[in-house]
Amino acid sequence: MLRLSVLLFFLGTNVVAACPQEVPESGIKLTRTESYFSVVFKKTAAGLSEERVMMRDGKQEKVTTIYPHALVTGQRTDSRGTLALEYAQPASDVGNLSKSGRWVSDFSMKFGAKEIYRGTAKLTYLDQGKVEIGKCSYDVWRIESRLEFQGRAPTVFDKYYSPKLGLVLRAVKLTPDRETINGIVYDKIEVVHSD
Repeated sequence: MLRLSVLLFFLGTNVVAACPQEVPESGIKLTRTESYFSVVFKKTAAGLSEERVMMRDGKQEKVTTIYPHALVTGQRTDSRGTLALEYAQPASDVGNLSKSGRWVSDFSMKFGAKEIYRGTAKLTYLDQGKVEIGKCSYDVWRIESRLEFQGRAPTVFDKYYSPKLGLVLRAVKLTPDRETINGIVYDKIEVVHSD
C-alpha cells in the first residue's frame, strides 16, 4: 500500500511540474484542439509577443501581436500591415487592477502612419477565480476589457488573466450588453521546447 501511495504522489507531482509556472525564454504554447487554434507567447523587450497562424481566404497567415501588458494590445501585424494602438496612460498601471479596480486610457488606433480611430480603453476588475487548462489550474482575475470607439459600437471581452504567468488564459467576446458572442477556451498549455 505504501508503494502505491508513493507512486501516486510522484505521478501527481509530475502532472503539476508539467504545468508552466512562468513564461520561459522559449515561450508558452496554448492550444484549443477542437477547430484547431494555437498561440505562442514569448516575453520580448517590446512586451509580450503572441504569434499565431490563422486561416484567411483558405490560406495560412501568420499574425504577430505585441502587448505592453497582457491585457493591453499594442500592435498587430499580418500580411495586410500593422495596426497599432497608442495609449495616453501607461500600461504599467494595469498590474494594479486587483487593487485599483479600473484602468482607463484614451487611445488612437493607426494603420501604418494613418490614424483610423480614436476612443477610450477601459479595463475593469470583476472578480477572481480559476481557469483549468487540461490538468493545469491557474488563479485568474476576470477583467472586462472594453474599447469604446468614436462613432462605432464598443468591443467588449471578459478576459481571464493569470498574474502568475502574466497571460490571458481565456477570452470571451461579449455584446455591449454583456451577452456572450463567442470565446477562446484552451485545453492544452505547454512550454515551447527549443529544437
